[in-house]
Formats: sequence, structure tokens, C-alpha cells
Amino acid sequence: MNNFNQLFKIAFRIFRRDWLRGDLSVLVFALSIAMASVSVIYLIIDRVSSATDQQASQIIGADLVITSPNEIDQQWLIKAKTLNLQSANVISFASVLSANGEIQLSGVKAVSKNYPLKGRIELSDIPYGNVNIANKIPDLGSVWIAPRIYNQLSVKKGNSIELGYADLTVNGVIMLEPGQGSTLFNVAPSAIINIDDLPKTKIIQPGSRVSYRYLFVGNKNDIEEFKQFLEPIINSSQRLVSIFDETPLAGSAITRSKKYISLSSILTLILLGIAIAITANRYATKQFDMSALMRCFGMNNRQVLTVFIIILGLVAVSGIMIGAFFGLGFQWIMVKWLSELFVETLPAPDLSVLLFPALSSLILLMGFAMPSLSQLKDVPPMRVLRRQLSPMKNNVRLIYFIAFVSLLSVMYVQIGDVKLVLGVTAGLLLMGLIFGIFAKLVLSQVRRLSYTKNVAINYSLRQLDANKGVTLLHLLSFSSTLFVIALVILVRTELLDKWQQSIAIDTPNHFMVNISPDKISALNSLFKENNVVASEQYPMVRARITKINGEEIKTALPESVQEHNSLKRELNMTWTELLPKGNKITKGEWLSATQNNDKQMASISFDSKTAEMLGLNLKDKITFTIGGREWTAEITSLRSIDWQTFTPNFYVIAKPGDLDDFSPTYMNAFYLPKDKKSLLAEIVKKHPTSIVIDLDRIFDEVRNIIAKVSSAIEILMVFVVVAGLALLWATMEHSFAQKLKQSAILRTLGASRNFLAVSFRFEFLWIAILSSTVALICIELVTYFLYQSIFEIEFEFHFSLWWQLPLSLFSLMLLSSWRGVNRVTKPAPLLLLK
Repeated sequence: MNNFNQLFKIAFRIFRRDWLRGDLSVLVFALSIAMASVSVIYLIIDRVSSATDQQASQIIGADLVITSPNEIDQQWLIKAKTLNLQSANVISFASVLSANGEIQLSGVKAVSKNYPLKGRIELSDIPYGNVNIANKIPDLGSVWIAPRIYNQLSVKKGNSIELGYADLTVNGVIMLEPGQGSTLFNVAPSAIINIDDLPKTKIIQPGSRVSYRYLFVGNKNDIEEFKQFLEPIINSSQRLVSIFDETPLAGSAITRSKKYISLSSILTLILLGIAIAITANRYATKQFDMSALMRCFGMNNRQVLTVFIIILGLVAVSGIMIGAFFGLGFQWIMVKWLSELFVETLPAPDLSVLLFPALSSLILLMGFAMPSLSQLKDVPPMRVLRRQLSPMKNNVRLIYFIAFVSLLSVMYVQIGDVKLVLGVTAGLLLMGLIFGIFAKLVLSQVRRLSYTKNVAINYSLRQLDANKGVTLLHLLSFSSTLFVIALVILVRTELLDKWQQSIAIDTPNHFMVNISPDKISALNSLFKENNVVASEQYPMVRARITKINGEEIKTALPESVQEHNSLKRELNMTWTELLPKGNKITKGEWLSATQNNDKQMASISFDSKTAEMLGLNLKDKITFTIGGREWTAEITSLRSIDWQTFTPNFYVIAKPGDLDDFSPTYMNAFYLPKDKKSLLAEIVKKHPTSIVIDLDRIFDEVRNIIAKVSSAIEILMVFVVVAGLALLWATMEHSFAQKLKQSAILRTLGASRNFLAVSFRFEFLWIAILSSTVALICIELVTYFLYQSIFEIEFEFHFSLWWQLPLSLFSLMLLSSWRGVNRVTKPAPLLLLK
């Protein structure tokens, strides 16, 4: 114990001296950034992400929804209760409402108390009038109805409507309800009743087609535990529903933002790991003499190593404390900044979550600094007399391998996405391979390029060849920094652009369905008179799949597939000459280019994901039932569909002319600004059989969600850039430390300060060009992989980067080297050679 105290005192003195001298500043700075960035991810990014999930769940009315054609097992509800989950249930069915001698088919929802658990129902006394938020479910004996029912049955608030054997009083018009944005093509308008009124209607009998919807809210961990409980036992006819199913754009924004945060976290840790390795190597080199003196004073190898491990521990404590302080401060500022975006106040941070960031930072420091510091125990005592003696090079590959595996483990624990971690790792290995090949080719040709008339340029090129180790270190550091920063900024920019394009201000915010053919002309005239921008009219028939290749569904498909949602309901089918926007042919040819061998056989294009689930492929013949008649068509193409846009999409598209025997209804989409909302009442009045779906409130929710995840992305990008700057700082400091003695010798031999400054800056120019080239090649390859397999963004070559990146790096290097060049060239040579 006494021996350890003495070693600690020695280590503390060295630490204090090196701290005051600035030798440990970059190391502590890099560790502080690592601690701060991981802390912010845990303290604020995770909270923002959770708050975003919470607000997104308001769109579907719950954190988790189970849909089922039958009542679920009561044990499931008991399990939910033991997990302290709140629940509500909805029984949905189609039925006819009647009043004043008129009838209207409706999608009736019988709701229990507490519905909706999240989100809101907005009611009005008249269609598209002033709205109020419902604070409870309909009273017994009352009903809330959609605008179309209000107009079709010519009823008003307080009038009576018949539903089965029950007489119900109209008590409001539904303007917004959870899940409204996911049912664009449901032609039956909604009616909501109290679940206790359901027995009075006597509608539900054995064999009735009923859908049960169970809603749950609770603590995030409890919801996750409940999901894990359900997933193994839920059957194929039942479904767990989330925001990703109901509103794909909002769900996609959340998913992609989390992947971006994960990617940024990985890259930040990698950059800081490299910065720590470079700084630790420089620090260890400067400690060779001190280590030799320790050996001369009687310390053995283990004691020397213990001293420097203690110093590393002091660095860890300092860096972690500084990082935690800045992390807490930064998250406090960000919470204030982001508070306007959130409906509810973010919960207070749990300081216990700082434990994992501290552990991650410690692993990063030990893993990347120990290979360099471990050499200090092997410095020979004779170095005191012979300065050229250095420690034997240990085989540090094993240590670096362990550090790399530790880093991957930290990243996996933090992120939990194996595919992303392995993808980035593969990208880095690819970058290392490209870097090695490129660096070897370039450095082998540098000597040939160095025969120029300008002496400074000639000297700078020769330095690249003469100091290959330093050159390779610079190339690795700068190319890594450029690669990471450019990658993070590129993905962020293209993600935000895609979201903004998907839900731009002039995106159609109303859908109109069930338009009869004879009303199209009048509707178009109404739009034209009021300067309303509307889409084309899409013909639509509703078709149910009944046979595949002539066989009934029960024999054509495995039992596990027969309960797929597409087989249990009618699909919306249209026909068009042109491939719709957001659709891509993945197999076969588009309908306009196909010709069937059998002239009697119609052609269709099918959604590729649904086809994959059902095991369908090209040339399969699908039989549909449309209006009671059978219709068979051959699949001639499969399409991928972008469901993340609020534009009409169809599972099945037929060739024009093939469905002429069937009577379609039409649908369209149009944009109506808020100052023209009064036009909705006129549209509904003139087209009472059509349904107008107002998506403005859904859009507002989605825009709010996107604003939140965008803010989270912006926060994390700051840390990636700071981590990159830390690596640049570490590399530049290492570079100028190497050039001190070189500068002194050249000055002694007559070289001017101007010559040295110019040659050093030309050297930075060559390194900037070479580093940028390596980084750009890797960026194009890695972004292609990430865009295709992780973020699902269309890849485009980044031409502008090929001049912006080298210029930016060289400018940054010039700016950061100004002080360093002066530090190397201004002191007298005698002072530097002492």
C-alpha cells in the first residue's frame, strides 16, 4: 500500500506538470468530448426521442394497439393490468344508419371509457364548423357522426338516428379522430357510439364480421415487455399496430432519425478514439526520457507502467468530470431551446444514466491510449546517455484489436443495431483498404513529382516521401475526419430534404373519395372557379383476391399466409398509362410495355412487398371478385411503393381498358389553404355521396414530429463536428511537434522563415488533396450502402463535394496551422536544439 502511495504521488506530480505545460490538453479535450457527446445522447437525445415517440403515438390513440377479428384472451388483459398499463377497446363493424327515410352505410365504432388513451377527438356542431375537443366518450344514447352522414341523412345536432334496434341522438360531427390519416380509402364514414349502447342495437350476432381494437398506454419499458409477451403467442389474424403502420411518414421520420443518431454516435466515438490514439502516442514519445530516469532511479518495468496507468486514470477522471459538466450544461441549454416544440415538459434527467457514458469514455481512453503508453515500461535506462535509444516496438496489434472489439461492444450496447454497427465497421475496413492502396501508389510516385523549379514545393513533396510514417498518419487522420463529418452532414441534409419534400406546405391536404363519374365535371369546375390545385381523378374499384393460379386461397397458399391482411379485405385497384410517382418497377415491365400472349388475359402490376408476403411472382394469375363478378389478370410487373408520402397509392394497378366492364368511383387529392376552408362545406353539400378527408391536423402532427427529430439530429451533428476538430487538433499538434527539430536544423543551415512557412503550407496542401480524395471515394461507396440498406434514400453522386471538400480542408488546415507555423519558425534554432 505504501509503495502504491509513493507511485501515486510521483504520477500526480507528473500529471500536474504535464497539465500545466499543456501536454495533456488534447487528450483531456478528446475524452471530454467523448463523455459530453455520449452524455448528451443519453440525457437529451434519448429524451427527445422518447418525447417524439409519445407525441407520435397520439396519432393512433395509444402506445400499442392490438387488432383482432375476435375478442382476445383475457389473460392478455390481466398481463397488461399487472404491468400497470391503461387500456381501452373499440369494437368496429359496418352497419346502416337511417333517418328521415334515408340510409347510409357507416363504419361504426363502439368505444369504451378512456378512449382515446392518447390524442384527441375533435367535434363540431356542423360539418367543418368551429371545433371542440371531446373530453369523454359519447353519452349513453348518443352518437357522433362523420360529415357525410350528417349531409346524407339530413340530420342536425339533437336529431335521432336509428342504428339496428337502437335510437341514438346526434351529439356532434367528427372532424378528427385517431387513425384518421391511415384510412384514406375507407368509403364508409365513421360513427362513434358508447360501447354500453352496443347490446341495444342487437347488430352483433354469431358470425358477424367485427373488428376488435385494443389500446394500451404505459411506461416505455412496460409497453416493451408487453410486446415481448405478445409476439410469440399472437396468431396470424391478429396484429400489433404502431405509428409506423398507421402513419408511415411519421414512423419513417422517427426510425431514420434514430438510425442517424446511432450512426453519428458510432462515428463520433471512432473519431475520438483515433484522436486519443494520436495524442497518447505523442505524449508517450515525450515521456521516453522521464521513463528512462525512473528506471535509473531503481523502478522496475511494472512500477513505471503503474505510474503511467495512474496518470491515465487521472486523465480519465478529469476528462469524464469536465465532459459530464459540459454534457449536463449543454442538455440544460438544449431543453430550454427545444421546450417550445414539446406539448409536455421533458422529464428531468436521471443522473444515473451518466454511468454508461463514463464507462464508454474509460474504455475508449484505455483501449486507444494503452498501446502507446505500454511502451514506456520498456524504455532502456541507457537512453539517459544515448538519446537515440527508444523502447523496443511491442506487438501492439493485439492490444489495438482488443480496443477495437471493446469499442464495437460499447457501440452495440449503446445502439443495439447489429446491421448498422457491422455496416459502419465494414465501411471503415473498406476505407482502410482504399487508404492503404491509394497511399502506397501516391507515395511511390511523389519523388518523381518533386523535380520542380520552386524549391519550397520541391521540398514539401520530398518531405511526404521522407517521412512516410508521419504522412500516413496525417492522411489517415484527415481523411477519417473528412469522411465522418461529410457523411454526417450529407445524410442529415438529404434526410431533412426528403422529409420536407414529403410534406411540403403545398402538399395536397384533402382527399376526396367515392366520387361518381357524372360528378367529375362539376367538381373540376368548382375547383377551377376557386383556384384550387387538385390532382388528376383516379378511377377506383374495390376487389378481393379469391384465387391464385385457378386455386382457391385455402389450397393455393400455406395456412400461415392465409390470414394476411390483403386477403381479408377488399383492395383498391386503379388503372393508368403512366407509372405513378413514388413507384418503381422491381421486376417485369410496366403495363404500357407489356403484351400478353393470351389476348383474353388482363395485365396487372402488383405491390412487391405484398407479393413477397403472399409468395406471388411474375406470370402468376390472380382472380379477384369485383362487385360480385370474377375477374382474372396476370402479374406482369412488381412495384416498390413509397408509402411515406401523402399521395394516392394502390396495391394493384390494371392496364387501361382491362376493367371497362366495371363501374368505378373516382378519387382525387387537392390542396386547400386555411383561408379557403369554408369551401369544404360547399363541396360536401354539392357532393353528398363523396367523402372529404381533411389531413391538415395530421400534417401538423407529422410536421411537429419531424421538427423534433430534426432538432435532435442538429444537436448530435455539433458533437460530430467537434470530435472531428479534436482529431484535427491532435494531428496538427503531433505534426508541429515533429517539425520543431527539423525546422531548427534547416534554420541553422541557412533556410529562411518564409521558406519554411511556405513549404509547410504546401505540404498541408498536398495532404489536403490526398486526404480529400481518399475520403471522397469512401463517402460515395459508404453513402450508397447506407442510403440503399439503412435509410432508404435514393442515391445520387455528390459532384459538388469533389471541389468543396479539398478546399474546406486546406482552408481549415491553413487557419489552424497559423499559430503552429509561427511556433516552429520563430524561435531561435539554438533554443530548439537544446
